[in-house]
Order: sequence, then structure tokens, then C-alpha cells
Amino acid sequence: MVMMSRVHYFLTACVSLLPLSAAESGQTKEPYVVYMGRATTGGGGSSDPEAVRAAHLQLLSSVIPSDEQPERLWLRHSYHHAFEGFATLLTQEEATTLSGHERVVSVFRDRVLQLHTTRSWDFLDAQSGLWPDRLSRRASGDVISGVVDTGVWPESPSFNDAGMPERKLIGAGYYDLTQHDDNESSASTESKNASRTGAATGGSPRDTHGHGTHTASTAASAAVPHASYHGLARGTAKGGAPASRVAVWPARATGAQAPPYSRPLTTPTQGVAINFSNQCLSGGRYPVVFGRQVAARHTTVFDSSNCYPGSLDARKVAGKIVVCIGTDRSVPRRVKPIAAEQAGARGLPDVMAPGVDILATVIPSMDKDKQQPSAFAIQVWNTSMDCPHVAGAAAFLKSAHPGWSPSMIRSALMTTATSRNNLGEPLASSAGTVATGHDMGAGEVSPLRALSPGLVFDTTTDDYLDVLCYYGYDDKRVRKISGVARFACPADAPSEDLVAARVNYPSISVRRLHAGKVVTVARTVTNVGSSNDTTYKATVETPLGLTVHVVPERLVFSHRGATAKFEVTSHDGNNAAVNKGYAHGAVTWSDGAHSVRLPFAVHAV
Repeated sequence: MVMMSRVHYFLTACVSLLPLSAAESGQTKEPYVVYMGRATTGGGGSSDPEAVRAAHLQLLSSVIPSDEQPERLWLRHSYHHAFEGFATLLTQEEATTLSGHERVVSVFRDRVLQLHTTRSWDFLDAQSGLWPDRLSRRASGDVISGVVDTGVWPESPSFNDAGMPERKLIGAGYYDLTQHDDNESSASTESKNASRTGAATGGSPRDTHGHGTHTASTAASAAVPHASYHGLARGTAKGGAPASRVAVWPARATGAQAPPYSRPLTTPTQGVAINFSNQCLSGGRYPVVFGRQVAARHTTVFDSSNCYPGSLDARKVAGKIVVCIGTDRSVPRRVKPIAAEQAGARGLPDVMAPGVDILATVIPSMDKDKQQPSAFAIQVWNTSMDCPHVAGAAAFLKSAHPGWSPSMIRSALMTTATSRNNLGEPLASSAGTVATGHDMGAGEVSPLRALSPGLVFDTTTDDYLDVLCYYGYDDKRVRKISGVARFACPADAPSEDLVAARVNYPSISVRRLHAGKVVTVARTVTNVGSSNDTTYKATVETPLGLTVHVVPERLVFSHRGATAKFEVTSHDGNNAAVNKGYAHGAVTWSDGAHSVRLPFAVHAV
């Protein structure tokens, strides 16, 4: 969650251990850290710190000229607990000499750590360039944020009822772990009221892990004034949807067998922005392999390790997460879930959000001998933290637009996401290259901009049912799954290539573009902006070597709720110089007041 006058805090520090530059003057004295490895004394540290310090000074004296020692023979820090080493001022030449000493592991510059931000929700607001107070007044409290995680700590001030027209925490259920009969249908065995102790069944919605409380408060914490992390980052803590109510279920029990995956999914509660934490539901279902371990025949280790398109064996990678090394910086993604690499499959994430070093609510310590910690703490759970940011943003939008469908909310978050950082530069991948759709999806969410997206891509029920057909399900099975008696699959199914072309999604992924061929993808948008006549004009960010056309180039809407269809056509223009692999771009529709960005990825084969 976030600390501030409108949301939560998150602290991010980046350490850059840069190599020594030969271009810099060898006489400039800069702060360096001399790392000497693990502390040599038993018990994790030296019993005589002064002796260690004296040894460090002696080592330092071996590289400092004798005439400079009276002024320079001193240490900024001497380390002797978890590891041994020291910090001091050195020239480049002195640092290089020390790095070759038999007792020294490495020598690197001592960099000042800069906080990127301490307020994740404020940070997202600032990125939007909009005024938050006026726009936020459109939100209401008639929304439920559901969290399926490790439970909740109900006494936390983040779930206080003060100022709420109804209870903040409206429900907390758990699953009866003593009964695992798949045929059991009684709802009473699925969820128990939070007021019961759960002693008879061994279950409880109370969070003893901390993960669920942290994610729930990130998404929907009420305003908590004077919050801080042991006095730091003091301010008012809020969630993304502070006026929303919260319902929580633990999908994991401490010291007991976790409930079946189906039970959290069938919880009978109406609400939006349900946050299924990856912590609880990942459960070792997807084996991890390195690219070289699943290489296709006649493929080099270099190509398969970097996960070049077509370098992996589809049968070997099916159902696995493939880890790709970074020896070739032209392949920026480091971890790629791959369903059929040989066919060129690539999934685009929808959006990205803050997910590292998030300050939010924690549970109290269970150890009575320990000092009571702060009610807020910093957690580094990556996707577990960005998931509630997106869920909180979705609940915020639902409260402002109660008539919007889930796909309209997703569309608003995607088409208004930003692909630039707070310095106005393109977002970077983990390899330092410009991020693509495979790295960031549509970009970083901007909840305030998403309040007024202008146009939305409304994905229908038939769209989702057609996806089953494209992946090989027949009419009978789809009707049984959906309950739609008259449903019929498209005549050209099955065909996985049609998923991107037919499903009205706010991004496009062309799985295969063969040389000299043309691929056309259709999309339909709904006007949720101006109620008067309005015209949107298209601009295209075209990847190098490809030709991308949008037809028509203008869309005219006469009223709010009106729809319009357009097509995006991609081809290589018979250009033999086109690089094989994925190319990324975007189509942006604008009426002067709104900017609706549709990212696309085209796989040239």
C-alpha cells in the first residue's frame, strides 16, 4: 500500500556496481568498498574488532604512498560481522592493485543509494500528470475487493470501520481442511464465519503468515493517519481503493494441507477485483528448465540458451517455465512462460505495476520475547505485490464506473498505461534495453488516467468461448462448459492463429507472419468518453522493416456507447532484410483529449 496524502509507500533502492572505467583519471580519489569475504572468526564475527581494523589499515597502507599516509590512512567503515572488509577513499590504480591481493575478493565503488519513491500509489498518480483529488471524488465505496491469499489480521487499522457507512471487513472465510470429499456439496463446509475459532476443524481466516494482510492492505486499506515504518516515511497510509470493502479467504493453511484449487475458485461471493495471489496458487505446478535443456534438434546451445524463436522443442517446453540466459542482449526477456516455442508462441502480459519493496500492513509478532514491530513493513514479494496494485486499481475504477464490465476495466487500465518512466524516457527491461510488450505489456498502470479512457475494448462472452474452439474444444464440450445451449464454434476453428485476430482484446499478438504474406486483425471499440460527436485519428508506431496499416484511419462516434470497427494489417513488404523474430509497435487513437494505445507484437518467421 502507500504512505502519503493519498496512498501507500514503497521504497526502492538500486545498487549499481559498475566496472572500473579506464577513461577516468587514475588519480581521482573516490569511495570504494574492499570485500574480503566471510568473516574468519567463528560465530559470525571477530571477538577483537580493533585487531581486525588494524589489519585493514595495514593492508590499506600497502597501496597508499608513504608521503600521503598521514592524511589518507583511515577507514570510513571496517566490517567484521557477517563479512570482512572495509570502505575507504582510493584512486583507480590503488583499487586495481588491492583487487589483486590474495586476501581480497573484490573491490568496487561505494555508491550512494537513491530512493526512487516512497509512495507507490502517489507515484502512479504523479505519472498520470492529472490532479488526483478532483478525479478521486468520482469513486464510491459500493465495491468489494476480494482477496484469496493467506488470510487477514482483522485488528489492523487498515481494516478499521471508522468513517465507513458499512463494515470495512465484510467477510473472512476459511476452508474445512478435515473434509476433502470431492462430491461434497454443502456450502457450510466451504466457508466458516470469521467469528468462530476454527478449533474443531483446524482452519481459520486469521493470517499467521503475513502475506495476505500485506496484499489486502495494498489493494484496499482504509486511511491510516500517522503511519510509518519505525518512524520513517511518516504519513497517511491508504490502499488503491480505500473506500471499498474487503472480503478475504485463505487459500493456504499453515501446518495443514492446502485446500483443493477448486475451492477458492468456487467461493460464493459477488464482488470485483479478486486478487488471487501467486504465493498461494502457484504450488509447484510448473517445472523450471533452462533453454539449453529443452533445445530443438540441430540447435546450438547459444541459440537455445537465449531462447531464440524456433530454438526450443515444443514438446519439451510444454507446461514448463523456461529460464533464458542473457548472453545476447537482443533477447530482453529473462523468464518466459512458453506453451509452444517451436510454433513461435509468446504471451504478452497485460500491464505492469509497482511490485518491489512495498510498504504495507503486517501482522504483529507471535514471539512475545521480541519487540513489537511497526504496524507497517517493507516486503519484497514481486508479483505478489504488483497483483494487489492492479486489483486495487480495478476496484477503484469499478467504484467510479459501476456499470463497466471486467473487460472494460481491463481495457481502460491497458490503453491508458504509460510506457515511459518519470523522467520521460522509455521504460527499460531487466537487461537495460528498451522494454517491449513482452517485458511490460501495455505499460505501467495509471489509475487516474484509466478513469477516462475515451474508448474501451469490450471482450464478450462469445469471444472467450471462441478461444476454447480455437484451441480445439468442440461445440458439445463448449456448450457443456458454458451452459449456452445454442453456442456453435466458428467454422474455421480450431486455429490458434485466430485467437489474436478474432478476440476483441486491447492488445494484438501475431503468432506468425510469413515472408510476403499479410495478416489482418480486427478490433471493435466502444465510446465511453464524449456524449457529443467526436472523431478519433490513428497514429502507428511501426517496427523497423515492417509495414502496418490501420483501416479506417478515422473513427467517428455520434454518442456515448457507440461502437466502431477497425482493422490492423501487417506485412513485410517482401523486404528480405526484415529481422526474424518479434517486432513491437502500437496503434494510438486520439481525439485530442484522450489517447487510446493498442500495443502489438508481430512474429516474423
